[in-house]
Amino acid sequence: MQLLEKEAALNRSELENKMLLMRERAISDAKQYEAKTFQAQLTPEFLQHTLIQAFAQSLGNNTKFFFGEKIPSSFLNFASAATGDMASFKFMENL
Repeated sequence: MQLLEKEAALNRSELENKMLLMRERAISDAKQYEAKTFQAQLTPEFLQHTLIQAFAQSLGNNTKFFFGEKIPSSFLNFASAATGDMASFKFMENL
């Protein structure tokens, strides 16, 4: 009788371990799939769109006005980045 109980407990423990392993694998696979999907979205066009969208949103929420000689050059740098010339993008460097 004790032998049957021990075997049943061992079988139950093995099943629980298998279920836990399967659950952890499913979570790991889902995270890996999500990371690959996100990596596929990181195209230059998407990054450029995100940059323009963030800048437009900050302009809408920002009510501050800046005056000075170097301010236009920072916006020109942003404009070059928005057109895809990310090598010359040096936002706020000249301030």
